[in-house]
Amino acid sequence: RAGAWALGRAAANRTSMRARAAGARAGSKMHARGRLRGRGCVQTDGLRTSDCRVKIWNMQRVWDDELDGPKMLCANKDHSEPVNCVRWSPCGQFLATCAGDKMVFVLRMGAKFNKPIVMLGETEANYENWEECARFHGHTRDVLHVAWCSKTAGQLASCGLDCNIFIWKMGSREPVKKIDTGMPCKGVSWDP
Repeated sequence: RAGAWALGRAAANRTSMRARAAGARAGSKMHARGRLRGRGCVQTDGLRTSDCRVKIWNMQRVWDDELDGPKMLCANKDHSEPVNCVRWSPCGQFLATCAGDKMVFVLRMGAKFNKPIVMLGETEANYENWEECARFHGHTRDVLHVAWCSKTAGQLASCGLDCNIFIWKMGSREPVKKIDTGMPCKGVSWDP
């Protein structure tokens, strides 16, 4: 299972970030839901001057310069606007991302490379290939947050500046449900 620590423009509270960093320094990684897992970290650039990428890092290498191997494993550039939120699925195999381009993407790790791959016109090498396995569009303005449902596999919610919350299901291009909140929505969460 893939593991991660997710950072976004509106980052989680500093206490949980320090706890996650402490876990990473100890050789463990935090899953976005707060559980220790795997070996990776996710970063969104989050600034309007960003390169619109989701970067996946090898945290053991970031915290310990003496270890061999790459620090950054992948720089995914599916979005055309700054990325606002990144969330791992409860199973740890999928990564949902949302951005100012009004899109929600779900990524899954494809191939791992023995040697770094530099794509034409790029400067950063990729050691992993994260492929788009779902694309959801329905928002009319920036999408600010995504959250996976822990009870229903493959279901997630998104919200944004268009005053709507969408419920999406993997395998379907249309939203399962659309909720008009009447005001911009900055975050969404599932009731366990």
